[in-house]
Amino acid sequence: MAKNRKALLKIGDSTFDKIQAFYINPDAYPLSEAVEDIRKRWVYVTSLLLKAYPKFKIANMLEKDFGLSQAQAYLDIRNAENVFGSITKTDDEAFKVMWTEWTKDFLKRARQRKDLKAEAKALDMLAKYSDLSKDDLEFNPEKLKNLNIEVKMPKQLEQYLEQAINSGVIDFNKIDVTDISFEEVENGKED
Repeated sequence: MAKNRKALLKIGDSTFDKIQAFYINPDAYPLSEAVEDIRKRWVYVTSLLLKAYPKFKIANMLEKDFGLSQAQAYLDIRNAENVFGSITKTDDEAFKVMWTEWTKDFLKRARQRKDLKAEAKALDMLAKYSDLSKDDLEFNPEKLKNLNIEVKMPKQLEQYLEQAINSGVIDFNKIDVTDISFEEVENGKED
């Protein structure tokens, strides 16, 4: 177990490293009383973030309740997010997904009521909140250009192509493949 401890913690490691090691294996990496107090502050910060408190209010609360400087309060907020994850990034993404689902439900109800105006609004909202960029929605006539495609094949296969066009089925068991020309290429040799 001592080997494992050396792998995670070294002399001079920061408080952040010690708390992170504690969460990996609390039995192998116990915290001192001072570091445990810091960990409890970070848990407190995370609980306030989960309750949707703004960061400046959390910093003010840390200053008032724990006697920290403003700089240390914001460091605690950043470290709590680094240990437990950024609530706001996850929250923003979750809200975006929920908004998209609400819009889909709105679209479904508009179609059930046969309300074309509400349906158009729902489709507009769905495009807006689903991150469909204008580039994705623009019409590109070059993609629909009538291209002339040429297929070259040996004379012997023409009859099979005609058979496929006429009947839609080719019997590959009847194709004579014994006389196929090929060129042998050796790997690894350069000219």
